[in-house]
Amino acid sequence: MTDKGTILIVDDTLASLRLLADTLKQEGYRVHAAASGELALRSAEAAPPDLVLLDVRMPGIDGFETCRRLKANPLTCNIPLIFLSAVTESDDKVKGFDLGAVDFLSKPFDRNELLARVATHLKLYQLSSRLESLVEQRTLALGESEERFRSMIEQAPEAIFLFDVELNHFVEVNRKALQLTGRSRQELLAGDIESLYGDLPQPDGLPASQTISVNHSAALAGQEVVFERVLRHADGHGVVCEMRLVMLPGKEHRLLRASFVDISARRAAEARINYLAHHDMLTGLANQYSLQQQLQQRMASAQLSRALLAVLVLDLDAFKLINEVRGHQVGDRLLAEVARRIETTLSGQGVAARQGGDEFIILLDGLPTKEHAAAITQQILQVLAAPYLIDGGEIMTSASIGVCLFPDDGEDHLELISKADMAMYQAKSQGGQRYAFFDESLKQQLFNRVQVEADLRTAIKENQFILYYQPQVSLAEGRVTGLEALIRWQHPEKGLIPPNAFIPIAEQTGLITTLDTWSLREACRQLKEWQSAGLADVTVSVNLSAQQFQDSELLSLVATTLSETGLSPEYLDLEITESCAMSSPACAITIMQALTELGVSISIDDFGTGYSSLAYLKQFPIETLKIDRSFVMNIESDDKVASLCDSIAHLAHRLGLRVVAEGVETEEQLKFLVSAACDIVQGYFFSKPLSVANVLPFASNFFWEQVEQPVTYFELDNK
Repeated sequence: MTDKGTILIVDDTLASLRLLADTLKQEGYRVHAAASGELALRSAEAAPPDLVLLDVRMPGIDGFETCRRLKANPLTCNIPLIFLSAVTESDDKVKGFDLGAVDFLSKPFDRNELLARVATHLKLYQLSSRLESLVEQRTLALGESEERFRSMIEQAPEAIFLFDVELNHFVEVNRKALQLTGRSRQELLAGDIESLYGDLPQPDGLPASQTISVNHSAALAGQEVVFERVLRHADGHGVVCEMRLVMLPGKEHRLLRASFVDISARRAAEARINYLAHHDMLTGLANQYSLQQQLQQRMASAQLSRALLAVLVLDLDAFKLINEVRGHQVGDRLLAEVARRIETTLSGQGVAARQGGDEFIILLDGLPTKEHAAAITQQILQVLAAPYLIDGGEIMTSASIGVCLFPDDGEDHLELISKADMAMYQAKSQGGQRYAFFDESLKQQLFNRVQVEADLRTAIKENQFILYYQPQVSLAEGRVTGLEALIRWQHPEKGLIPPNAFIPIAEQTGLITTLDTWSLREACRQLKEWQSAGLADVTVSVNLSAQQFQDSELLSLVATTLSETGLSPEYLDLEITESCAMSSPACAITIMQALTELGVSISIDDFGTGYSSLAYLKQFPIETLKIDRSFVMNIESDDKVASLCDSIAHLAHRLGLRVVAEGVETEEQLKFLVSAACDIVQGYFFSKPLSVANVLPFASNFFWEQVEQPVTYFELDNK
């Protein structure tokens, strides 16, 4: 038989106990019996029954008191209790129900009624117990779920804020929210959404207060709203965040969950990537990609304003040599300083970009005339020509600039850059440190330049070069004491090509070192041959380009050449230009000292055309200054030039140096140079450059009558 439950019978009458027990047992109930209230309390606490049948009238503790105590005990308070009483007064029933009884049965009881009521209340009790168990389970599960929810929020990688729409403040925040804002939980819960932003500018450009209600409405309509916000940290700085706003399910309160992810690092990385995509890392200027974008934008603006737009292509002169001799680190610092000077000079008048290497592009917009473009370009040239102090050493450089105008010279941005580039090469071919405007003839010149370069390479392979020699006459001795070797190109079809037609191109292409090497070897070989034929006490001067002078193999080349040709080093004079010596004075001094240790002499050529520092001039281990022909040719017509030549000669003699004047063509020029105590002259007055066949007869038979006494040199204390 199925166990129907346990019933505790409490009655002080044994007959009643026996009758009730028998009746219930027959129906399959387990029965516990107690003859007093005291026994009933102990039995119920020891083994709580499923139902209690309790007599009201008992000696000692009556049924009402027993009921009260059962209901007061947490172990027995929920057990259903039915009173048994021979008294059916309504007051007793009310009292019993007040104490917690579920029913009353009258004695003597009807068996069927007893069993029916017992079965009904047991079933209700069991249902109630199961319901309470389910409620307890659900409550436990809900608590666990809530705990998991809180744990998930607390451990979430993003900052989470729960916002009560009706209350208009936060009701929960997690640990990450405290870290992100730098505020305490109490501070955040006491504030509203606007307090998170303060007055910081937002990515959308609108005050946060204007967008809060719009975003809230969208979230309350069921949308997930994603946008960027700048939170105000407690210390005042802004934190760029990605915010997601959603509504949480619920009926009593409308809750919004706002999650913030700090994307400051991501935005900074994106900004860095964007910066690198549009800027040159070395100089900080715009790069080629950015420049083309800006050029197209400024072309459109120029069309509307009808103003001129100038495109400048700037290339540093002889930068490759500086890079090779002083090292790439110094070269990079020089480029950075050049960029800084350009930006300072522009001062808002345009934009500069680095094209690559030592080439820059500058855009000048809003120009009323071509002359304005020329003025700014000349200003840039002057600023860049000033000395650079890098790593304690002084570096000199200059620039060549090509200028192209929009819309006069073209209407395509790439075409404008290309034409400005052509103009830049035109400026460089004219000696550099100048600017040139584009004109249509440059296209043919560029074509010719490309052709000359190709022919030049062929000429080197086929040895189409020859040397001419210009005599140098000592005014004190009246004879030829030196010969300057001058290279000529003997083209098989075009004939003799002068150096100004190919030397600039050789310098730009790096072929000049090959020509210099050949000239040095050929000049030394030829002089040795003339010496063997009887030519005595005559030196040969060989011009060194800036690239050759700063070549790391120069010392080895000179020593090897002297050894192979058998020429004594005192008969070799190496000429370098003033600008070459001053491009890196400290480095030049080191190279010169090494050369003089080989026994050769050094002359400074084209003196007066560069930017010599007297302090460095005194330190240079040189023997001769050569006054450039541009001064000599104006001696007769310009008193200032004449005075300058006289000062140069006086300065050189004070430094213990010889003075050589180039380009002497008239007797008046010669007379002035004699009066200025010039030591040696060369030029068409005495002889144009001679072929090899004519040198020996000329030098052997030449004599010029001495007109002045030899110059007395003054040695300066070099301390």
